[in-house]
Amino acid sequence: MTEDAKRILHEFFDGEPFGITTVCRLLKCRKARAGRALRSLVTAGMARRAPGNDRIYKLTALGRDLGEAQRQLKKS
Repeated sequence: MTEDAKRILHEFFDGEPFGITTVCRLLKCRKARAGRALRSLVTAGMARRAPGNDRIYKLTALGRDLGEAQRQLKKS
């Protein structure tokens, strides 16, 4: 998993919806890089597109669990 994908998991582990613009701001990058990070999460089954809106994403249960685990590790 890329560092970009890990940062997305860490930031949105609470289930909050997010879009590519939000990810661009988080990663301080252009849309192409943010799009690659989102595609990697979707391909791995850690994120999905929100129903009824192809531009919004949400983490799956797997993604939320991994994000929470990362958060706990950083606290330790």
